Amino acid sequence: MNNENNNIGNQIPNNNQNTYQQTQPQTMNQSVQNIPNKRKMNRNALISIILSAVSLFIFGWLGAIGMGLGIRSLSEIKKNNEAGKVLAIIGIITGCIGLGLYIYILIDGKFY
Repeated sequence: MNNENNNIGNQIPNNNQNTYQQTQPQTMNQSVQNIPNKRKMNRNALISIILSAVSLFIFGWLGAIGMGLGIRSLSEIKKNNEAGKVLAIIGIITGCIGLGLYIYILIDGKFY
């Protein structure tokens, strides 16, 4: 009977013995450094690109507003370390094109 108990005891792993390799817990600084930095998107940059895109097709005067919001958002992005710099630049360029087309159509009276 003792022999059977010894065999059973040998088959069941002891809780004190680790049968697998445990990873050490990271310190707080290491775990925070592994989290990717999520920056907030600048709303003015997003609105700038939307208004500038609309100015290409209808309401060309919206290009001026889109350009102004794009320029304003660039300074906000730099000041607050926000995301959206590319959107602001595209909004400025697209707003220039939309406003230019609008002025061209006003002066010439037709679009070729």
